[in-house]
Amino acid sequence: GIREQGADFWTLAVTRELDDLILDLRTNELELGTWVFRTAGDARRVLAYDRLLLDNVEDDWLANEIVLYLKRTLKRLDVTSRSLIALIEPHSCYAGSLLEIALAADRSFHLAGVFEDIDPDAEPATITVDAMNLGLLPMCNGLTRLQTRFHGDDEGLAAVRALAGKPVE
Repeated sequence: GIREQGADFWTLAVTRELDDLILDLRTNELELGTWVFRTAGDARRVLAYDRLLLDNVEDDWLANEIVLYLKRTLKRLDVTSRSLIALIEPHSCYAGSLLEIALAADRSFHLAGVFEDIDPDAEPATITVDAMNLGLLPMCNGLTRLQTRFHGDDEGLAAVRALAGKPVE
């Protein structure tokens, strides 16, 4: 279904929008020193798109190009000289490829529980590590964002890898 969707394929569309946003803000909004990232949606769908790309990256040139474009765009985010903040709250979908944005951020704030005055019945915020976070999208330093985040803490990194595929509060 990647070719049939063309430019509307979700990962390609999101990557194009993110790349355009980064370039626009870096060039045209010089006074903005802090960028705040939020996501909303179904993390399982993000992981399904990731799986589709991962299953086809070696055999399909388009899937490979989309992954390479995502890799370049995330590297551009890594070297952006702004303060990046990721808000992880109920209904967020920081999973797989979108989790890379939170890992690239200087600060991430993960809400414990829910906003009781807004949506007391919401599911608590979670993040989900998957194969996209374990080597396919390295930073400019050659390490994954998880390896950079857990630099010098091999036990912590191993614990996170062991949780791959499971939503974590």
